This record gives sequence, C-alpha cells and structure tokens, in this order.
Amino acid sequence: MTKLTKIQEFAIFCMEAYKTKYKLSGTEILNIFQKYNVFNFLESSYDLLHTQSMDYIVSEIYEYINNRK
Repeated sequence: MTKLTKIQEFAIFCMEAYKTKYKLSGTEILNIFQKYNVFNFLESSYDLLHTQSMDYIVSEIYEYINNRK
C-alpha cells in the first residue's frame, strides 16, 4: 500500500468535515466533490486552506460548489 500524500489526506479530511456538517453519506459527498471538481480546488488551494479552521474550509468548499451550480 502506498502512503497518502499530504494533499490526499487533506482531501479526505475535507470530505469528512463537509459530510458531517451537511449530514451526507460517503457516496453523496464523493459524487458532489467529483461533479464540481472540488478535488482540483483543494489541490490548487492547499497551501492556503490547510492552515485554516475546519469551519472556514467547509464554508470555502460550500461557496466553491454553489458558484458552479
């Protein structure tokens, strides 16, 4: 098994935080993150986002998704 990169670990953290806040299933959150390219957003914004609070990160993801609907 390979080690997860810091960005992959961060993406998993973000998925769990978003899933918990909005009471979604794992499948639902994965579908949303894929549909709206949230993983690309998290990778490109990693340097800034990983230093922020969980609430801030979840709110940024929420805004990112809503701007793409």
